Amino acid sequence: MLAVNATGLPQEAEAPASGPRITLPQIHPAFWLIPIIGIALILRLWGLERDSVWLDEAASVGFAEPPLPALLDEVSRDSNPPLYFVLLHFWLKLGQGDAWLRLPSVILGTMVVPVTALLGRALVGWRTGILASLFVAVSSLQIDYSQEARGYALLTLLTVVSILLLHRAQTSGGVSWLGYAIVTALALYTHHYAWFLLAGEACYVLLIMVLRRKWDWRPCLAMAGAGALYLPWLPVFVDRFMVTSADFWIERPGVWAWWDTLHDLAFYSPPVHDPRLRLLVNGGWWLALSMVGVGLASAWRRPQVLLPALAILVPIAFGLLVSWIVVPIFILRYVSFTVPAFWIVAARGIDVVPAQLVRGGVILVLLTCMLFNLPPLYDPASNWMDLRSAAELVQSNARPGDLVVHESLHTELPFAYYTRDELEQTSWIEDPSDLRDAIEPRARFWYVRGFDSGSDEIAEREARAFLAGSPVLQQYRFWRVHVFLMQGPG
Repeated sequence: MLAVNATGLPQEAEAPASGPRITLPQIHPAFWLIPIIGIALILRLWGLERDSVWLDEAASVGFAEPPLPALLDEVSRDSNPPLYFVLLHFWLKLGQGDAWLRLPSVILGTMVVPVTALLGRALVGWRTGILASLFVAVSSLQIDYSQEARGYALLTLLTVVSILLLHRAQTSGGVSWLGYAIVTALALYTHHYAWFLLAGEACYVLLIMVLRRKWDWRPCLAMAGAGALYLPWLPVFVDRFMVTSADFWIERPGVWAWWDTLHDLAFYSPPVHDPRLRLLVNGGWWLALSMVGVGLASAWRRPQVLLPALAILVPIAFGLLVSWIVVPIFILRYVSFTVPAFWIVAARGIDVVPAQLVRGGVILVLLTCMLFNLPPLYDPASNWMDLRSAAELVQSNARPGDLVVHESLHTELPFAYYTRDELEQTSWIEDPSDLRDAIEPRARFWYVRGFDSGSDEIAEREARAFLAGSPVLQQYRFWRVHVFLMQGPG
């Protein structure tokens, strides 16, 4: 019989004591997923169009729109595998707009929540699964990347399903091994960091073999099968890795990057976060980290807890080692797929706390800290450049023969997305001499300058210094974007 404990979550009821006793109606644990999924969906839909499409999202559209043969050819020259862009290709045939573009990530990110619950249940029990799904539902990092037209939400979903199928295959065998191989291969076709996930799963499998003192050929065969399914794309991966090794834009992470990453997995905060709330958020982080430690310590009774633990630690460790030894490739969004595993281990730690009242207090404190951490995510001060408004203004006021000049790829690609290539644009220009050559026959041209941070005054001084010698006809300011209508030499 199921009862409700002090944490508000279901657990197996104890044997009834003598005398009258009031019991609550039986509720299946899965019932708790309904409101949790609803919360997750609302948080991922809220403010979906608040930001303009940014560089990476515009690049996603650029890759997804061509016919499939051309799409695969274009993606083969990029640093990402093709699966997300193929899915987006078919999705964009059904609609347009910023919200529609991001909606697949919302759906996939919401689906992560119930699958996390299923994984927690399979590894430990329903209470761990429900708790972990609740934390994932309100995770600021998961919400952020579930509102972005990139493949991170897809990778996270495939990661959780891969771990779940691996555990099921080890416990029951059968067709789960085939499912694991296919899903893991799909993860590899979504992002190259999925190789680090596969490494973490391999470490777990080897550890279990050592603990049981028994060799098992089935996981080895399944992992080899996942690699075999990836073979058609392997030459592209090798070529892209060689190009990346020669030159990549990511800065080399610092020594404490692993610590900052663990912090952001639990309590990612935009830069506009109120300093007065940071103490509360940091307190929640230490509590979450303590619960992760308790969860890891419980692995001596439930070794399967090591599966999500290694799915966190190995991708982070391998990403940092490659970045320190070979070429910088480590960035937070690349390991965001480890968030569900992080909260499963933390939920397991809460689950083993002996006192129900203490468990309830820990849950309440963590949820309070996580909810206080959400408002900065939706704060207008954290928004990307308002390129949507800037593009609409230029498109509505442009004349035949006008040229749009960009100082950065960060404005060029979103402008192309919003104007649908109806305006003549230059590739981004940094050298003033290249600007003179580009505008030579033009009577007018538009100059677009965006900036991530800093003041309007600094951005304007830099823009006017770059445009020195050309009369300004009109100037417009948008959020982190300046647009100048200039008189050309023609």
